[in-house]
Amino acid sequence: RIEGGPFDKSHIEIMETFSEEILRVIQVERILGEMNREKNRTEWFLRASRAFNKTRTVTEVAEVAIEFALRVTDADFAAFTVAGDVDGEMSIAALQWLDADRREESHQWVGERFKAEDGLVGAAIKSRHALPHGTNRARNQSIFAPGLDPDLEAVKVLPLLWNEQGVGALVVGSAR
Repeated sequence: RIEGGPFDKSHIEIMETFSEEILRVIQVERILGEMNREKNRTEWFLRASRAFNKTRTVTEVAEVAIEFALRVTDADFAAFTVAGDVDGEMSIAALQWLDADRREESHQWVGERFKAEDGLVGAAIKSRHALPHGTNRARNQSIFAPGLDPDLEAVKVLPLLWNEQGVGALVVGSAR
């Protein structure tokens, strides 16, 4: 504006209309963004479904589960545990860190056995619910078992059930 006089009614009406249009554009962008996210989730689900259909072994299932869990969660750690032959015993079937410095650690843990009762994995299977509630866990709370704990700030353990029996768990987490 060149002159410093007050806004008259027509100026205010124009600004109100302009504001309403801006809000409408923002709402449309949000809707389009959500539609794109939903489309991407559906595409990931279909890709995962096709990949699972090609699996033949527990290890292949574990690797596919980890691959897609990491892609859809923005996590930098995922592990897949399975029940062992001994009652109450679990083993890490597959594990992956996206952090290159921690990848070597992940190879060392694959095949490690632990007692289910010693950590969040066993608790999630026993309760048949994802744990912990939220994503933060107490520092003294083991994920797998004492001495077999990745350094994670946030974690979610999802139990894998078959015929109401716990057969394993998917663990997804982030160091940040």
